[in-house]
Amino acid sequence: RPIASMSKLYVLAAVTEAVRDGDLTWDTPLTLTAADKTLPSGTLQDRADGSTVSVREAADLMIRISDNTAADLLIRTVGEPQVRAAANRAGHRHPAGITPFLTPRQMFWLGYGDSEQAKAARSGWAAADEATRRRLLAAVPMDGPGPQNIDPNSAHWRSGIGWFATPAEVVAALRGDGSVESLSALRAFQLYGGPVVRSAAAR
Repeated sequence: RPIASMSKLYVLAAVTEAVRDGDLTWDTPLTLTAADKTLPSGTLQDRADGSTVSVREAADLMIRISDNTAADLLIRTVGEPQVRAAANRAGHRHPAGITPFLTPRQMFWLGYGDSEQAKAARSGWAAADEATRRRLLAAVPMDGPGPQNIDPNSAHWRSGIGWFATPAEVVAALRGDGSVESLSALRAFQLYGGPVVRSAAAR
């Protein structure tokens, strides 16, 4: 099933693992670029290019207000393959549903762009293998945060575009049922009412 912004749980999993493994800290500064910016939800897209945000703040925004630009920034930081690997360790067992693991920006342009390349990608995406999907994605023009005229009645997920998981896989991610405690960082965030209250690395 399409899981939309619940896919950000897997991005958080990858970030948490990077902190655990010493590749990042929650205080590592990240530089926001124009290529990271995408359409709301969120607020990070309104900050100036070249501004910095900590891993902690980006993760907080991504989870607490579903900030799409924060998700793009964090996926770029940890790497798309690492997000897919973390999803597997968090209990995701249908790799075709998250391969490639799209950034929100990529999803908007792929799912709603009106270029011929985007239309061709939508037409062939569901039946395509990983290599073909990556080729189709690379051909889609992505000039700016996202298309200006999105049809809210169009369902890109019908073309297989987006992020897909079973209800049981989402529950496993939320419970931390995978082979690592990849999503226990959720406990470090006030999801609906405030900033990070403590570092998952300091549990």
